Amino acid sequence: MKHSVIILISILLLSSVLSNCAEKYAIPEEPVVLQPRPKPGNRSCSDANYNKASKGSRLVLRRFLSDCGDIGHYNYKKAYSLLNQKSTLSKPEPESKVVLPKVTTSTPKVTNQSEKPQTIIIPTGSLGEMSKARIKILEKTLESKLDDYFSIVPKEIYEEAKEEAFQELEDDECTEDQCIMKIQEILQVENAFKMELTYEDGDTQISITWNNQEEKRVVEDYCEGCKTKKLRETIGRLVEELLGNKNSAKDDERIATEKRRKEAQKEADLENERQKLAEEKRKVDAERRRIVAEKTKTETKTIPKTRNYVSSNSERMRVRFDSSFVGNHEGKFNAWDETEKSLNLMTISMVFKNNFGVGISTINWAGTTSGGSSWQDYQNWGVSGNFLNGYYVFEETNPNTYWIDDMPLSLTLGTSYPLSLEIKYWSGSKAEANLGSQLISIGATVADDFEIIFNRNFYHFNYESSAVYDLTNQTLGIGYLF
Repeated sequence: MKHSVIILISILLLSSVLSNCAEKYAIPEEPVVLQPRPKPGNRSCSDANYNKASKGSRLVLRRFLSDCGDIGHYNYKKAYSLLNQKSTLSKPEPESKVVLPKVTTSTPKVTNQSEKPQTIIIPTGSLGEMSKARIKILEKTLESKLDDYFSIVPKEIYEEAKEEAFQELEDDECTEDQCIMKIQEILQVENAFKMELTYEDGDTQISITWNNQEEKRVVEDYCEGCKTKKLRETIGRLVEELLGNKNSAKDDERIATEKRRKEAQKEADLENERQKLAEEKRKVDAERRRIVAEKTKTETKTIPKTRNYVSSNSERMRVRFDSSFVGNHEGKFNAWDETEKSLNLMTISMVFKNNFGVGISTINWAGTTSGGSSWQDYQNWGVSGNFLNGYYVFEETNPNTYWIDDMPLSLTLGTSYPLSLEIKYWSGSKAEANLGSQLISIGATVADDFEIIFNRNFYHFNYESSAVYDLTNQTLGIGYLF
């Protein structure tokens, strides 16, 4: 019992000492200042909106103040203070003045887009029952005409400047002319245009005003029963009249050059579009032929692998050309003639979808040597003129039986008929020649639209029994399928 009392007294004394130490060395607490919070019903004064507005221009700060509307709100007070600071910083020094260049009423001198003076276009005013579509068309017409002489300020920038002008001007100062001048001052733009339309009983009055800060000019026209097309022409004429239409020769040349450039660019774009369409058509045709070939190949898998030529109609026509310049020839004017001769023989032909073809040839064949008598004067012997050819084409149509993979072959047989053919023989004699021929060609389609043709043709020229000439010609030709 005695020990318990001693322990209790020790605990009480220790608690008293610790309490005194805590009061002596305690850290004083700072008072808590509660920040005002936005009213629950006014989200426009929120911190997020203020932070966004504080990073913007004076116009953005004014919009924040207008939307917030709570003068006692702490974000309103901060925005108002920041707006005053920006207004003070943006004021120019007393000795620094912004002097706008003097503007005359002559047409602006323009050499390129970057040198065009700027202008604003005031929204069109209208009186009377005129459709919104017509007003929009006429507005765009005015904008297009002015774009030849001015760099037009975008509508969004104009609207922001207009709102700023309304806020800076007092109610008694905000007349139409004062507001327009204030907008020009804010945007540092010298020119402003406005069009007004008045409509009554089918008649239309168009009025265009040009304000260049030194003077205001107005032109107008009254049109009875005019359609939209006529009104557009009237706007173009009024713009020319308003700007004085005093282009120098250099300006006229510039405008003409620009028009030619635009027309050339338009034509180039159209040509490019036509080429693209032609290329697309070629690809589609090639794909169609590939699909047909694949289908034919699938359908003919059971056909015996016998190679033969068939006389079925072709899917496409073809044009062919060959010349003796690509090939060789041999010929005789009589049985013992072994002399060299010159040959110029060219043929162009057309093969139709029914596999029949027709062609025309031009020939000039003559000797190159001369002897001591008229019988050996071969320079004056030969054949010249034109003759007609007829053909029929056999071609491979089964891909499974092609002699050469993916390269169908064709066989062409034909004969000739003289049109105007002259034969020259001994002693300088001349006569109309008869003609017999055997025409044989083998073609290979090496691409979708092209073929290579090997020709071996035999010609027999004669005039009664006085002259009998034989000519064999081998040439390499080309063909185009379409």
